[in-house]
Amino acid sequence: MNNSPKKIVFASHNRGKYKEMSEIFKPHNIELIFLGDHSSTDIEETGLSFHENALIKARKASELTSLPALGDDSGLCVSALHNQPGIYSARYNGVESSFQSKMIKLLEELKDEKNRKAFFVCVLAYVENATDPIPKFFEGFWHGFIADEMKGTHGFGYDPIFFDPNQNMCVGEMDSSLKLQLSHRAKATNLFIQQWQLNT
Repeated sequence: MNNSPKKIVFASHNRGKYKEMSEIFKPHNIELIFLGDHSSTDIEETGLSFHENALIKARKASELTSLPALGDDSGLCVSALHNQPGIYSARYNGVESSFQSKMIKLLEELKDEKNRKAFFVCVLAYVENATDPIPKFFEGFWHGFIADEMKGTHGFGYDPIFFDPNQNMCVGEMDSSLKLQLSHRAKATNLFIQQWQLNT
């Protein structure tokens, strides 16, 4: 019986996402490979949904590495902005702009808005190979509110302005172990692991 870890490439150049995912995979017999270590090619996100973009990334990563791949597309959806920035979260306020400037812009857009409801979404797409005809999808959501100001220095992306009412703090104020229990990405990843365990 082969007990060597299954290698899966994580189709992202975002090392923050990769670190989070790696922590979740640690107890399982899966070695997550960071695409950024093997290719500097940016994968163009041409889809109109999280599912489409996650699958585009997974197929391309598998093509580049000849490994099974897990594509992630995630973002922040704000109710008052008709669920924007959504799939454009990383490109909000310009691709080259920092997340600091993205958050400043978002807070400015909501400065007179009473409805602060928002949620993070993560969609993972798994393919065994680049032409896999039956990709598998896993979804995770994290509901909360947009804070009035940035708080905390932990995490990455929009974490400092996303407020979790159950924890009474912004994600940027959480330590990594708490975030790994609650996050949209953790929820989607745990669904993947459950499915993986059923089929191995």
